[in-house]
Amino acid sequence: MTLNGLAYQYIIAAEAWPALPYLMPVPGFLLGLLVPNPGQLIARGPNWLAYLGLVLLLAVQQFLWFSMPAATVAGVLWLIALADVLAATVVGLLLGQMGKARSRDAFGHAGWGVLQLVPLLNLPLLLTRSRAGTEDQPRLLSSWDLPAGIVVVLGLTLIGTTKGLESLLETQLEPALAAEIEGNEAFATIFFRYQIEAQGLPAAIAEIAAGQPDPVEVEPGHRVLKLTADGAVLHVYHEFDEPEAEELTPDYRRALISDTCDGLGDILQAGGMVSRHFSRSVDGEEFEVLDIRNGDCFV
Repeated sequence: MTLNGLAYQYIIAAEAWPALPYLMPVPGFLLGLLVPNPGQLIARGPNWLAYLGLVLLLAVQQFLWFSMPAATVAGVLWLIALADVLAATVVGLLLGQMGKARSRDAFGHAGWGVLQLVPLLNLPLLLTRSRAGTEDQPRLLSSWDLPAGIVVVLGLTLIGTTKGLESLLETQLEPALAAEIEGNEAFATIFFRYQIEAQGLPAAIAEIAAGQPDPVEVEPGHRVLKLTADGAVLHVYHEFDEPEAEELTPDYRRALISDTCDGLGDILQAGGMVSRHFSRSVDGEEFEVLDIRNGDCFV
């Protein structure tokens, strides 16, 4: 499987598992707990601001996905997925290092640093004052050790900004990508190839069939009733308002094959088949079945 196929699998996994983005920093966090940082301390205010700042950076990094159509056409979709993984890993590592420094500053040892990534359980790290008698020891981000009121205001600002960006992503990203799929033929075609590579041809065909549940008017007197999937075969059911129809004309048959090769060529090139069924609306009688394979596109 290519890197772009893996990137598509990552996208599908993120859609299927909403918790995945929250779990991705965990490997880096565990690495941060393992990497020694002896003697490092950080006060609660700077730790909280740095924590919120890193979360904000992760939200900003997600805006790279607006460039997914351009990256897909350029063949570098995998770079955006890699950016996700690297950003989450680096943020996790820094949180692990900060957690140990905060635990050491508050409790005299690094053992409670493991709580840094766990919501609510990390409150002791966020709220406990620095140990008495350590006031003169150097601390990480000491310039961020501001009065409590300023820290609260800055923290709430960071939280609000992060939530606003996340809301913008949730409401704007999916419609923007859907519009690109509709209007950018190159993006839609290449993205569908990645889908076939990642999920297999039967799954891709099943998704196409499920995407058209209602009849679609092709032209006056001709409609597509439904699409169904059968393994590597996409069945397309046509209906004509022609009570005397017995067979397709040679020109119309060639035009349908050409349209199929243009619009569904990726299915054919991957070894699939498009089977078009034609019936009369007056009696529902099927009068012809046109099975189209990749070889038919070169005749």
